[in-house]
Amino acid sequence: MERAILDVDAEGIGDLEGQRVLVIIVDLDDDLSTVGIRTPIIGYENVLEAAIQFATARPEDSDVNTIFAGLHVYRQLRSEGADAEVVLLAGHPTDLLAGQRRVSEQLSRILQDFGRPAGAILVSDSEYDMLIAEVIRSHLPLLGIKRVVVEQHLGIEASYMLVARYLKKAVTDPRFAKYTIGIPGVLLATAGLLSIFGLGGLVFKSVIALLGLAMVVHGFNLEPVIKREIAWFSSRPGLVMAGYVIMLMFTAASAVVAYYSISQTQSLIEGMANFFRYSVMLFSIGAIGYIIIGRILYMTVNGDFEVYGEVAAIILFLFATAAFYRLGESLQYVRGPDLPSALTSALLESDFLELSIIGASLAGLVELAGKALSRKGEGGRQQGAEGARTEAS
Repeated sequence: MERAILDVDAEGIGDLEGQRVLVIIVDLDDDLSTVGIRTPIIGYENVLEAAIQFATARPEDSDVNTIFAGLHVYRQLRSEGADAEVVLLAGHPTDLLAGQRRVSEQLSRILQDFGRPAGAILVSDSEYDMLIAEVIRSHLPLLGIKRVVVEQHLGIEASYMLVARYLKKAVTDPRFAKYTIGIPGVLLATAGLLSIFGLGGLVFKSVIALLGLAMVVHGFNLEPVIKREIAWFSSRPGLVMAGYVIMLMFTAASAVVAYYSISQTQSLIEGMANFFRYSVMLFSIGAIGYIIIGRILYMTVNGDFEVYGEVAAIILFLFATAAFYRLGESLQYVRGPDLPSALTSALLESDFLELSIIGASLAGLVELAGKALSRKGEGGRQQGAEGARTEAS
């Protein structure tokens, strides 16, 4: 049965006499490397030497207290009869995930030399100590956590110095600068650009939207996903990227037209009519541009001429654009008590349904014909290969 993690500060270390225990001190943001200290470090004397070296170079850093607190836990365990050892590990200066991986790799190397102890005690001052705990638990049982909190009694002048130091860290440390400088910078740049183009009325709405988007990304931990997608896009060939750029440009234009179509017209029905006629058309042009440049042209350049699916998609977009355009025209002249009634009348009076059915049917036929031709071509190649093998034999 797995032993529950205890808080060393609240409950004490407990009875570990005769047991092999590993005291793990973790510097997750790898401040140690700034003074030339390389991890992992194992052994009381080696860790003490590293602590003195670090304290001499950066006496104000809280990691100094963390290392000495780990040494204190080690001595306490030894005095109580435990077969303890102390190690010092470090993560990554800017990347939290890379830091966790590095801690895991260093701990694996330590365990190869030290053997498998009964458990470990984590010593950390990081706000991410529970993440570090999960990394340690993936290797061996975690017996307890020592959270290091520095007690200080400061005067007013010292308080100002401490605040100034943390402000400097918030600006220069990449982990915090993206929040203290990056996001406010994006908001200010957006407000400035909108004001330059005479769209001052959208500043507040845009800033609120961007701030909400940043909160969603950070709250749901979407940053790794976004980095992965950016890396995927950057690895795409030039034609594919050109297709994406065209699609994004027309999608943005479509969004702007949609906004003005609905918000700047006298009635909602007239706004929806303009949306169906112009906004949908711009989006379809962007999608078709991507299909032609990013898919068909790229595939043909690389010798792949089976573009039936792409042709079917273009047909579907063309007929859908025509259908929505006719729906918008009908909606402009239809009179109804409300939008649902007007939409129903416009659907019945326009060619929307007929064009949609024709477009879907033609796209389906092209797709089926393409698959049939592909299977026929594969069958011919297989027969040719079999014939070649027969002649060879």
